[in-house]
Amino acid sequence: MLGQNQDNKLPGYDPAVPFLNAEEDWAIYDTIQVGKAITDKKIGYPSYAGLGAVASWPFFDQRKSDIGLAYTNRDSNEGLEFAFKCYSIGVRFVAPEGKVEPEVTAVTGDNNPAIGSIFSNMLLEHVGFRLKISQDDKLLHTCYLAPEGAGPNGVNLVQQSAAANLQPIGSFNNANGQPHLSDRWKWPNSIEMPRGVTFSLRMEPSEYARGLLQSMTGPTNYTFNAGVEPVEFPANALIRVSMIGVRGVQQRNALHY
Repeated sequence: MLGQNQDNKLPGYDPAVPFLNAEEDWAIYDTIQVGKAITDKKIGYPSYAGLGAVASWPFFDQRKSDIGLAYTNRDSNEGLEFAFKCYSIGVRFVAPEGKVEPEVTAVTGDNNPAIGSIFSNMLLEHVGFRLKISQDDKLLHTCYLAPEGAGPNGVNLVQQSAAANLQPIGSFNNANGQPHLSDRWKWPNSIEMPRGVTFSLRMEPSEYARGLLQSMTGPTNYTFNAGVEPVEFPANALIRVSMIGVRGVQQRNALHY
């Protein structure tokens, strides 16, 4: 074979020297989408009620070739593509910015339009998650105590007006905790994940969380006045999980199993 010597070894090969991976800072993330345009259960759910209808929400089972880099950076939805040392994990619930959910019936009376704020700020207090690596549960936790350390902070406004020419506007605090990457759940020592290992994270909403979601309308459409006819486009909510750490990458001329 090209590149091998007479002893059937690579030039410069020394069996006493182990192969070493190059280490790079890295994050692994995955996202569930919630919106009217979502039809594939692997991607997400078509409504808040649809999300609340299931008992657990899986993560890290998607590939970027299927759903896009905005939502995951995994190349495989099976084994891990590289060795990984995970230092922290974070969760974020994101409501559609600028969107207040309207009443869907003609019944008059009280209506709570702050569905986005409930989704992004309160719901995660009623949702737990289970991180499993191979066959072992590595973390049983609540979403509220695993902030992502990212996103806008300190904004929570719902504006409504009876004026016919004004539309309700919602601005939500789409961050759990302070928007700084140090504000995450961190392990004192890294969780080591070998190349090829299977791993998953499942969120487990409480019965209260599921009932609350099934009582909520939306997400509905954004409506924009773009000229003669109004333009509508689906407003999506998101749930994202991210794991930050260091990955080990095999180096050229040092490939190994």
